[in-house]
Amino acid sequence: KSEELESELYKQIGQMKVELDWLKKKSQLFD
Repeated sequence: KSEELESELYKQIGQMKVELDWLKKKSQLFD
């Protein structure tokens, strides 16, 4: 069960990284 929790965490962290990268690119466009 702890393995399931870990994979779920990694999924969420990966999503956050993708969103952060997207926000950085978006803010660069407005500079």
